[in-house]
Amino acid sequence: MAKQITFKYDNKEYILEFNRDTFKKTELAGFPLSRVEGLEHNPSDAIEVIPELWFRAFQMHHPSVTRDEANEMYRSMADKGGDGE
Repeated sequence: MAKQITFKYDNKEYILEFNRDTFKKTELAGFPLSRVEGLEHNPSDAIEVIPELWFRAFQMHHPSVTRDEANEMYRSMADKGGDGE
């Protein structure tokens, strides 16, 4: 089962998720997903990789969200650490 990230921004609910098509589109756009696997060995890549994955995760449920809109939502998130705090 796929994992989803669900959140509200400006009173609208967003669902972030990947499927086979969004992975394909991500790679066709020139972003090799091997970079994700490499984060464990090269964490400095996270500065570039995580925002790109954030934007691409909108494509499955919200294809009309622009990169600028996605970036604004990402910047607005107070905690990106994932520990629930």
